[in-house]
Amino acid sequence: MALTFLILCYLIWGLLPVYWKQLQHIAPLEVLFHRILWSFLFYGLTMMILHIFSKNKITPALHALKKDPKIWGKLFLSSFMITGNWFIYIYAVNSNQILQASLAYYISPLISVVVGAIVYKEILSLRTRWALGLCALGVFLLVFGHSIVSLEAPTVPWLALSLAISFFIYGYVKKSIAMPAIASSFVEGLFFAVPSVYFIFISPYSTLPSYTTHDWLLFMIGGVATGLPLVFFSYAAQKLPFSSIGFFQYLSPTLQLMTAVFIYSEDFSLQKIAAFSCIWLGVGFYVSQLIKTQSSKTI
Repeated sequence: MALTFLILCYLIWGLLPVYWKQLQHIAPLEVLFHRILWSFLFYGLTMMILHIFSKNKITPALHALKKDPKIWGKLFLSSFMITGNWFIYIYAVNSNQILQASLAYYISPLISVVVGAIVYKEILSLRTRWALGLCALGVFLLVFGHSIVSLEAPTVPWLALSLAISFFIYGYVKKSIAMPAIASSFVEGLFFAVPSVYFIFISPYSTLPSYTTHDWLLFMIGGVATGLPLVFFSYAAQKLPFSSIGFFQYLSPTLQLMTAVFIYSEDFSLQKIAAFSCIWLGVGFYVSQLIKTQSSKTI
């Protein structure tokens, strides 16, 4: 069951570009505010259900906010990071740059490895070094591959880098917060829920009068599509070994890449094929190291 939830989680994340494309006629910032509001309501409803029908310790977790005020600062930072990440992602999808979004989630886990080596002096295995080197080569080819041949200025994949870095910071901060994922996500939503309500229902910049029934339905489903994978992931993470999570996390960007190329016909030139091939090979080395490490722990 846990593995099923994990796969469903990454399938939803991988297919989200198809969903956000349906709202391409609405400005990314406005879509973002709807995503914040409806996901916040989803988290709140889920917490109520857990509190009523299960022995989930949601209420004690929220009491921790009174005992340690520093958690508020961490939650604001994580909220700011994930909100920025959502905006960049929506913008990338609706500006026909899904390939950059997929690149971000290929390299984001390896940023954690680099930080661990630099900050915490963690020793990297040979496979992990190969993984980092190949991924770095892939990014280099994306940035400089075309300019080397054409002598034009290099094109830096800012969207991919911004997505990867913001998601890494979010995950790093989130890991230090001793609260259930649903509870912490609900509190994160509090920071931007009121601005979202103002922009959607009061601000003169809102396009509220032009919304169709289809738009409203998509907005509300967006809250579920944002929150439900987190519920699935939280459950699976508690039950499955780290190597399984490390392996399946690449299902999402792979689906995004296939969506970009085969559904929306984004440019996938020889340069990008070479670059992504290096990244895929690096990911293979990284995942094999995760599996090897996990296997040695179980012996």
